[in-house]
Amino acid sequence: ADGMYEVSFYCNAVVSHDGSIFWLPPAIYKSACKIEVKHFPFDQQNCTMKFRSWTYDRTELDLVLRSDVASLDDF
Repeated sequence: ADGMYEVSFYCNAVVSHDGSIFWLPPAIYKSACKIEVKHFPFDQQNCTMKFRSWTYDRTELDLVLRSDVASLDDF
């Protein structure tokens, strides 16, 4: 994550009959979390990330979480 948040190539969006749009652009997110080392080396870390729009409010944009789990295969 180098601070470049622009989508560098085109990515298709799926528009449903009810007007909802599913768009999944490729992205790399970088975050910092407070680390708990009380039970080192057996600690479990929990990091919260918030996603929102800088330009639209909640009446114009509805962000929906499609899954409550994330893949950690690369870590």
